[in-house]
Amino acid sequence: MLNMYIPTIENHSKDHADWYRNFSTAFNLSQLSNYLLLSYITTQVEQNKKIIFMQNEYKLGSRECKTSEDRADLIESLDIIDMLNQITAEFSLTTQKHNQALFYRGIQIKGFHDENVKIDLHDILSSTTENNWSQVIRGLINVFEFLFIFSITEDHLKEIVNQENSKSIVAKALKDKPGFIEHLENRFKMPRNFIIKTWDLYLEIRNLYAHSFGYINEKDKSQIREKRDAFIDAYQKLPMTWHLFDQDATENLFKDEKLITQKLYLISTSEICVFRNVIRKLIPELSKWENRESPNSRNA
Repeated sequence: MLNMYIPTIENHSKDHADWYRNFSTAFNLSQLSNYLLLSYITTQVEQNKKIIFMQNEYKLGSRECKTSEDRADLIESLDIIDMLNQITAEFSLTTQKHNQALFYRGIQIKGFHDENVKIDLHDILSSTTENNWSQVIRGLINVFEFLFIFSITEDHLKEIVNQENSKSIVAKALKDKPGFIEHLENRFKMPRNFIIKTWDLYLEIRNLYAHSFGYINEKDKSQIREKRDAFIDAYQKLPMTWHLFDQDATENLFKDEKLITQKLYLISTSEICVFRNVIRKLIPELSKWENRESPNSRNA
């Protein structure tokens, strides 16, 4: 369950607090837009497969593919590279187009377009923790989704607990709602420690992007490892029902070999699934619990 792809969330109803309407709408928007982008990539690749199969890069690269997933990554990466080459060529013409438009209007702005511009796809790829462009683009889409979901979750939690400290807002939300954590444990088998360790880990990941644009230094590396190990320990203590579905949920979670200093870390699909699946249960239930506690609800 933890690393399954589940892009939906409980719909807003009279049982939820009013703020949940905006939260669920924003959550759905993030899932729809991300799926749309990935669908466009997949469709584009399918249309161009025959052309890609004829490329020397594919013939050479396919010899090193060990699985069907490797081959799919190679095909998608080659198609993405073709498209990125077209985009960089278009970028290089931008200055020329602007200068021509200004010239025809009798305008010259010296120095505005004189900077040295170079977009090197190989350099960009080598600056990340990924091996191909398919993983880079999908990783970036995961990052955008993660930051979006994290921000709306953090914002609503701060309002609920009336506190600005992001580190302790989940612990305070659980503490301030008598009986709520027991409800989560009984219904969803989600104990307090597991929820808090999940938040601690992904808060560290959010800070990585907020403070250093996703580029890892030694301090980041150490802190992510510490929070990851604490999360895994909490996960391993979950009831057996979780492990029946999630036999490899933590096997590839923020692996050491991907925590490379001076490299841009990109979130994997399984890593975003873990965060999404915890939030999509925690926040709707918290909303309903808060609604039950409200004066209007008690007087109804």
